[in-house]
Amino acid sequence: MIADSPAWRTSSTTLSSRLSAYISLVLLLLPAFSNAQYYWVQFQDKNNSPYSVDRPSEFLSLKSIGRRARQGIAVNATDFPVNPEYRAQILNQDKVQLHHASKWLNGLAVESSDSNSIKAIIDLPFVREVKALYIPLDGKKLQTLQSNKFEDDELTVPFQYGLAQGQIEMFNLQALHSKGLYGEGIWIGVFDSGFNLVDTIDHFDHLYKEERLVSQHDLVDKDDSDLGIHNHGRLVLSCMAAFSQGKIIGSAPKSMYSLFRTEDAASERLIEEINWVAAAEMADSMGIDIFNTSLGYTRFSNDTGGVDELTSWTWDDLDGNTSYITRGADMAAQKGILVVNSAGNSGSNSWKYIGMPADGDSVLAIGATDSSRWRSGFSSFGRGSDARVKPNVMAQGSYVYVSGLDSNGNSMVGFNFGTSFSSPLTAGAAACLWQANPDLTAWELKSIIEESSTQFNYPDTIHGYGIPDFGKAYELATQQEEFSSKLFPNPSDGIVHLKYFLPENGDLELEIFDISGKKTESKKFFGYKGKNIQSFDFSNLSSGLYLLKLKNVFFQEVLRLELLPKE
Repeated sequence: MIADSPAWRTSSTTLSSRLSAYISLVLLLLPAFSNAQYYWVQFQDKNNSPYSVDRPSEFLSLKSIGRRARQGIAVNATDFPVNPEYRAQILNQDKVQLHHASKWLNGLAVESSDSNSIKAIIDLPFVREVKALYIPLDGKKLQTLQSNKFEDDELTVPFQYGLAQGQIEMFNLQALHSKGLYGEGIWIGVFDSGFNLVDTIDHFDHLYKEERLVSQHDLVDKDDSDLGIHNHGRLVLSCMAAFSQGKIIGSAPKSMYSLFRTEDAASERLIEEINWVAAAEMADSMGIDIFNTSLGYTRFSNDTGGVDELTSWTWDDLDGNTSYITRGADMAAQKGILVVNSAGNSGSNSWKYIGMPADGDSVLAIGATDSSRWRSGFSSFGRGSDARVKPNVMAQGSYVYVSGLDSNGNSMVGFNFGTSFSSPLTAGAAACLWQANPDLTAWELKSIIEESSTQFNYPDTIHGYGIPDFGKAYELATQQEEFSSKLFPNPSDGIVHLKYFLPENGDLELEIFDISGKKTESKKFFGYKGKNIQSFDFSNLSSGLYLLKLKNVFFQEVLRLELLPKE
């Protein structure tokens, strides 16, 4: 959940100086306690990797490779697991155990209670830095910052019939449902704190009967058989996946789901960001299409119940590029995943603003409204000090109907509050839209959702682009599919087909630029009114990424092409 952010918003302390202070504190405090603690080990590079872009199936699933291919995304070194030799040298240190490895961040989260081992790791030539993810000031087990970070988890007034209608109709999702678009074929990863009772409440029975609940993963305690007693993730899941005719229907009941526990509800620690990135990398490798995260971070706790200022982020860090989780979320978007995140519930607090990873420029951050389409008072504001529109869009977050059990153990529908619920409603709606237009890239999907919204032409830091209209988004996506140009296959071994649309007969020119911006060649040809397919032979060009500018008197488009290495 979005933790309450600190009242202070600025800091003169630079990130690098904070990290230097961190390491000094780590080494000073290490002898004072015996319990294993978490550390982040940042590597310098991925040199001498045994992995190759020519053999992606060694580290990515076929579905993940296919997602990249459909969207013209090249497999690159960020997809490689961390260097196995680096990993081995770290884990060969005495009393050092692996918690998670991150290929995107290129490092390891480890546990250790041995100061000499940590010092030895710092001295390794391929290690750039070591950062303590949590240091208990007196060696005691971490105490909770608050008794329950999810203050509104429990259902309130129970209702039994059709109450999800309003939250679906607010953004005109029924227009897609009426076409039989329920998110089928789209795989959604849900990142949260726990998913208790999903196997008990009959609103989820169809997930098991139709094998739509693909997998569950515990990144906190690493017990995949049990995703904990916490219920926040289950409430979030119900906004998308619940299906009980006449009682509650989620925004995407026919999608596939994988559940990831990344959040420890009893505490607030920086390690939870690493848990999330590890889950995101796993989900990417599996081939998952959409992430929903109803979590966010700004400050972290120490063992006395206060704020650990050494690990907490500041206003200056809310820049879309700094926190581990934001960097991971933006990387996921680069891999063709639509990342949907709650904006946060700090709107009525002294902090007021979004948390992380909602600050990422590639993240679709969702604010909250009430049933009358007015902004909910708790919904977090955008930063407003840069060009990013945050939140991106809004959805119902007050009096959202979710699934639970009554006192007799029977399935029921009750209401709840938070951007935690506006986010999955939107993620599920996006799945329905993607089902209808599977050739859209994740970025195109995000852009269309924004363009369909009520304030697209005049966004602000309160409502972003406003409330999406998914009926309108469907029309926009159909138009884009009809009239946009596409290259296939992409990546290609040289022979490439160009699909394009012309409103009238006319001459066209295709200019080819390498990744440095140097123009390599130009091709001129004639096109006819309507849909056209033109074939080209680029086998004379070296492997790599190219930008192709297609233009005539009616339009100009830039397309991206990847040419594969010659065998």
